[in-house]
Amino acid sequence: MSNIWWKNTPIASFSQAAERFRNGTSTPRDYLEQCLEAINKSEPGVKAFTAIDVDFARQQADAAGERYQKQAALSSLDGCPVGIKDTIDTSDFPTTYGSRIFADHNPRFDAACVQMLKAYGAVLVGKTVTTEMAMGSSGPTVNPHKEGHTPGAHLVALPQRSQQACCRLRSVLKRRAQ
Repeated sequence: MSNIWWKNTPIASFSQAAERFRNGTSTPRDYLEQCLEAINKSEPGVKAFTAIDVDFARQQADAAGERYQKQAALSSLDGCPVGIKDTIDTSDFPTTYGSRIFADHNPRFDAACVQMLKAYGAVLVGKTVTTEMAMGSSGPTVNPHKEGHTPGAHLVALPQRSQQACCRLRSVLKRRAQ
């Protein structure tokens, strides 16, 4: 993939976009549309998604936009488009675990992390490809950084803020479980 799609797709980081949402110069729907355009450009080559629901994502983005207009954003993630790995149960999308055995599996409940993302206002765009059962053969996704390599076999350290957010999420989930 010699033409790296994201180098030609000027999308702000979500923190930059959220600042624009807060000051009224943009909306979560505008940001989602930019992300969907980038997905449409890259998806034929990258093959990262198993399912995308554009209408569902737009409804969520519009709801986030209304909250920003009222200065009542749910969290710093409100309006943030996300893709959920296909190993994580979602009630809004099929969860196949990357396996034909589960091709028709539609969970009745969301995994705890998806519940938290929804509670914080994240916009669920779709499900992303996983290796079969998260340990088997690779799916069709292409590594957009390095042609001929799998997309996920590298361990990447989370940035400090992401680590802090994960720790906060774990503590919230523990409190809810008690």
